Amino acid sequence: MRNKLRKAEIIIVLSLLMIALLFTSIACTKRSSVNDSKSTGYPEGEIQNLFIYYDGHYWIKKDSQGKRTESDYIHLNKVGTTLEDHIYKIPPEDFHTARMELGSTVFEDVERKEVIVLQKQNTVTFIRMDPEEESSFIKSMDEDEAKANKK
Repeated sequence: MRNKLRKAEIIIVLSLLMIALLFTSIACTKRSSVNDSKSTGYPEGEIQNLFIYYDGHYWIKKDSQGKRTESDYIHLNKVGTTLEDHIYKIPPEDFHTARMELGSTVFEDVERKEVIVLQKQNTVTFIRMDPEEESSFIKSMDEDEAKANKK
């Protein structure tokens, strides 16, 4: 009888140790945050590329140059300045941007089919998205916004 009682005590102690070990491993496991990025370096739901909405279309960053002045672009059409910057939704109106400085001068190069934004520290050249790419971009951002609203 004593032997059976001793075995039962050992089983109970081992079971409690296993449960404690399980809880400890669960508690020490890093949980991913909702805002953690998978591989891009940006939190989920944020626009990752530089965009500008101009003349009814989305323009995506082509390249950037160093600091320039307006006199470098006097041969181009000065069309406005950036009005509002968006990180979580696509720019909805002309001169609204994603990840750009507010108040930056915007030029249009009609010949090269480019838009140039002159920021304080650098100059960014944009090319117009083709219709299929633009449609896919809008759909993707709408889906991301819908997911964010469900949370």
